[in-house]
Amino acid sequence: MDGQLGELKAAAIPEIKIDDKIYRTAPGLRIYGQNNALIMQSHMPQQATVWFQIEATSGNVWRLWLLTNDEVATLKARPKAIITE
Repeated sequence: MDGQLGELKAAAIPEIKIDDKIYRTAPGLRIYGQNNALIMQSHMPQQATVWFQIEATSGNVWRLWLLTNDEVATLKARPKAIITE
């Protein structure tokens, strides 16, 4: 799935800080908890390991998953994509 692994460091919607970079959140931001259920923005932790997707046109985060330790290990173990032209 297209996205990025990162460390959520702070959340004050409409902005979130992931890996020391501030992102704006999309108006339709979807946040998925560790059980893959939607959670409300008010229940989002201030620190967590996340997988997130950015809208191509606006640069806003529009989907964010809170990851379990097993999911983090799986993502870190997979090979990096090689781009060829």
